[in-house]
Amino acid sequence: MSDSDSPKRHPFEAAYRGIASIALGGVALLLVLPAVQVRHWFRSDVYGPYGTAQMELTELLLGTILANAAIVAMAAFGIAEGIHGWKVSRRTGEPRVLSHVGVAFSVLAIVTWLLIGCGLISWGQRLLR
Repeated sequence: MSDSDSPKRHPFEAAYRGIASIALGGVALLLVLPAVQVRHWFRSDVYGPYGTAQMELTELLLGTILANAAIVAMAAFGIAEGIHGWKVSRRTGEPRVLSHVGVAFSVLAIVTWLLIGCGLISWGQRLLR
């Protein structure tokens, strides 16, 4: 098969897709610790609906749930890139380790962020009672 018959492909496409998957999942994982800190601040005496800062509960919960959804979407895109990297590595014979690590990071990030989101929703329901 000559080069003119095959579609143009990047020589390291699987590696680039694996690195993109690692980056998307890794950023979502790195944002977990600041999210836990912000959640702790919301439960403190200064912030939150009963603190001295007097933040509105609906705005607080809406903002945190929207941010949570954006980060989960970013990690889901990392899974999609990793799976696409698997397919490309099967076609080109490149190593699949970067795609495996990226998918693992992204799955771990999605699970963690869904747990954080469930905790925020249950915290908001307790405050509304």
